[in-house]
Amino acid sequence: MPTLRLDLDRETYDHLLRQAEAERRPIVWQAEVAIRRALHLPFPADKPEDAEPTSDAAVPR
Repeated sequence: MPTLRLDLDRETYDHLLRQAEAERRPIVWQAEVAIRRALHLPFPADKPEDAEPTSDAAVPR
């Protein structure tokens, strides 16, 4: 699976963090959801069964 690294300004990161907490997702998953929503793609994505899972890092507090 391709990986994307983004540098975010504090306002964007804080908003993403608030959304992750509200939707009870790890922030990495929330970023994936936000990108798919912005691109008008369904979520969850249709992933092949052999696809590697995304990180399950905890939401930072």
